[in-house]
Amino acid sequence: MQIYQNTDFYFFRKPHWIASTFGKEKSFLDYYFLEKNSLELDLISYKGIDSFTTEYIDAQIKSLNIELIQDFSLYAEIIQGLINIFWKEKEFWLLNRLDNDTWWLLYFAKSQEIYDKYKSDQQQNLVSKLYIAQTKGNPFFKLENKTININSPIMHHKFNKDRMVCLKNLWDEKKWTGKKHLVETNVSLLNFDNQSNISTLLISISKWIRHQIRVHLSSIWCPIIWESIYSNSKNIDFLHLWSVWFK
Repeated sequence: MQIYQNTDFYFFRKPHWIASTFGKEKSFLDYYFLEKNSLELDLISYKGIDSFTTEYIDAQIKSLNIELIQDFSLYAEIIQGLINIFWKEKEFWLLNRLDNDTWWLLYFAKSQEIYDKYKSDQQQNLVSKLYIAQTKGNPFFKLENKTININSPIMHHKFNKDRMVCLKNLWDEKKWTGKKHLVETNVSLLNFDNQSNISTLLISISKWIRHQIRVHLSSIWCPIIWESIYSNSKNIDFLHLWSVWFK
């Protein structure tokens, strides 16, 4: 288990392929809060991340003054404190969720006041999340500015509950159902490795919907590496998205 903190939040490192919160599968909250067990380290760490990405993530952590809690005896106390303040029906008031196959920070408010302030800011679109993603190919090779804003509407797929649909043409409209979500995904190029043909991207979102980053990147023919839902890849055991920080 690894727990970080700053003045307002506790940050837990979520493994990939584990649900954030309660549902059909055993989730992060089941493991840590109900059973009070940690997860195996090989589920948490991924050894294939390139050095550029890990160095960038480390720099972002330092910029936010997030510190790793070194005293392991405090872990049980922190979790029990969150259980005492919050409760299961409110998911212990977890402030963010990540897709099952998204790895990195889940964060919890340290007090009721911080929780209420965060939720208020979120409703006013004052919270922005930044992610790191790696994609096969380079979506910027024809562009002078290494930034893209993707704003195609997203809706739920009419025939596949596990998918979202990005509306780019009239044919797409036949495949979706429910509410049209008007969201934006801002993408900037951090690094491109010619040898592997892999781009490392910085992604910013302030109003978000399920699978937004994955479906938006796929819509510009630049799916996240080994992405299994919105590309033709059949490999589904790869960490493909890293949540870095929010502001």
